[in-house]
Amino acid sequence: LHDALPICIDGARSEFEAIGKHYSSNGFFLKAIAVFKKLQVMFPGDTAITLTLAGLNEKHGLVANALAEYKQVYDYYEKELNSEDAIKILEKMHSIDQKNAAIKLKLAEAYFHTGKQDESYAIFSQLASLLLERSDSAGFSKLDGRIKELFPVKPEFTLEVLAEQVEKGAEN
Repeated sequence: LHDALPICIDGARSEFEAIGKHYSSNGFFLKAIAVFKKLQVMFPGDTAITLTLAGLNEKHGLVANALAEYKQVYDYYEKELNSEDAIKILEKMHSIDQKNAAIKLKLAEAYFHTGKQDESYAIFSQLASLLLERSDSAGFSKLDGRIKELFPVKPEFTLEVLAEQVEKGAEN
């Protein structure tokens, strides 16, 4: 009987996953979310379940819940020093919430630290524009200092961002 326990748990997992996938494929995202939440309780360290939950929340328009699930996976990858997968999760988070300054900053820093300087600079520029739109001069000033530290060969950062703002204003 003791040896049969893992088989029962695996069988239960398979059944729950099948039910969750059935609900999801038929557009019943809240029911699918409920089923996968139960699976998450049964298998708390399973990133595949958490990613499925994040995707379901995203499909149902529950952005905050999706971000919370993605954050769990991101934290796991960071702890495991898996920067490649951590960046993929940050990119996913950024794609569903492009106005989130904290996500932009993490993504820009992650790109920089993995040698993707052009991508990093582009996200830092987007973040700077976002901070200017929000009239966050303190945040912009801090970011400007960070840019000067990371990209000393780009002293024109502030001018580039301001020129982009003027250009956006002229288009609108």
